Amino acid sequence: MLLVTPDNWPEEDLIEKELDKMKIRDYNTIKALLPYYLVDYEVRTREGLFKRGKTAINASFLEFPKELGQVVPLFRPVLLKQKRKKSETDVIVFPLSGLDLNSFFDRVIGWVQDTDKKIAEVRNALKKIYAGLRLTLILPASPGFTRSEKKYSTVLSHLLGQKYAINLLFGLDLRDSLEEVKVRQKELFYSRVIVTLCERGPLIFEVSEKGVEFLTGLERLTNEISAVRSFINSLF
Repeated sequence: MLLVTPDNWPEEDLIEKELDKMKIRDYNTIKALLPYYLVDYEVRTREGLFKRGKTAINASFLEFPKELGQVVPLFRPVLLKQKRKKSETDVIVFPLSGLDLNSFFDRVIGWVQDTDKKIAEVRNALKKIYAGLRLTLILPASPGFTRSEKKYSTVLSHLLGQKYAINLLFGLDLRDSLEEVKVRQKELFYSRVIVTLCERGPLIFEVSEKGVEFLTGLERLTNEISAVRSFINSLF
């Protein structure tokens, strides 16, 4: 199999120091391999732009995201900077997802389109609110206006954040609307990780030449999607 990151596992005290910073005392650590697809892709936007790129996508968690924001932690383009070479190691290997890449990207496109529709709806609602305010400029804004404006502005900020994050992952401008993703080529490789089981839940640390990095995005998925937590716990 193709492995990325160092040939050797980090010393145990390195993980201990990281967990100590997180104030975690009672835990078990397990060495494992997490699969990724190196994906050579081409995207098409609603504006007619075509663009090619490469990224790394978690190949074990593809079926778990339920909305656009939960897709982001599966992307690890930083792994492309590390060398990959054939190697073997006798540890637990995360299984590949039953969902293929094309189906995964179809889901992403569907969520992007839903998000675009919601963004348009929220912006229209805000326009109506502001239009009503202009008719009463000589009077102070009512508490109802303030609550409505804050509510819709918060929702809009959340939706735009999700869209912008996906666009950045595909190298698109913030104003572009993702319309299609084609997989040109893919290659499977594995990254060394250390899984920590504790009261806080399963925590995953990625091993690199610089040491270990806590994958906060995957922890967020375990907190938001119970199936992710169950899946990880079932392996260990």
